[in-house]
Amino acid sequence: MTTGCRTTTAFLTVLCGLLLTIVGLAQHWPGWAWATLAVLLLLGPAAAFKVASLRRGSLPVDFEEQLTAAPVDRREHHVSRVALPSRWDDYDFVFSATVRWYLVEAPGNDPVLNPAGLAVEAVLDRARAVTEQREPSRASLVQHELSGALSTMRPDPTGHLHAMAEDVTLTLAQHDQERLDKLAEVRKDKAVWEHQRKYEQSKRQYLGEDVLKDTGSAVVWWLAKNDEHVERTVADLGLLAQLTSAANDTDVPERLRPRRRRWTAN
Repeated sequence: MTTGCRTTTAFLTVLCGLLLTIVGLAQHWPGWAWATLAVLLLLGPAAAFKVASLRRGSLPVDFEEQLTAAPVDRREHHVSRVALPSRWDDYDFVFSATVRWYLVEAPGNDPVLNPAGLAVEAVLDRARAVTEQREPSRASLVQHELSGALSTMRPDPTGHLHAMAEDVTLTLAQHDQERLDKLAEVRKDKAVWEHQRKYEQSKRQYLGEDVLKDTGSAVVWWLAKNDEHVERTVADLGLLAQLTSAANDTDVPERLRPRRRRWTAN
């Protein structure tokens, strides 16, 4: 930005000098006017640079530190198909990722002979803390969760380096995935069967405890079903009495036995 400002100022100074020279020649300026013009052309850019530097002020300390800071030497190591525990016993996630790290000033004087090992261990510890709380049937969702949890540089427990991971993949072994698919299918079939069983139980309870509780209840239910056929309902009293008696394991009431015999004869 400073170089651009200086170039622009120099260009404007030359342009103004040419214009003033043309005017001076046309107006036949005296000698002292030419001397004044030369001084202005020399002092003008210097004054402009001085004012601009005062208005800009000095650079912030943190910005100067960024300009002078040494570049961070980041390294990486790829880990593939590492088994991590899930919430279910014997169902492990399969973890792969690219581990990145950079060394920092160690609190002691112990040399770091295998920084890749420290970085991988730190990342796996962070990943394990997540996976061991998650169900294996949600591997794709846990993968995105891990991508976020491992996306920031954090110090390892020894304090020798900061590590993170990217390109995270999380899957299940094929045979474990097949078992989970079968279990899911069985659970769905069981849920359907449970609904059907409850429906049948509810229907039997409705017929036994409400519709066929006694002959009167059966007649009212039959009228509700055939409200435009009263004569038919009267004609079916014997049948309804037999159904009610059979449902309750009792004899047909005495007053309805003639109707039962007449219905049987028909």
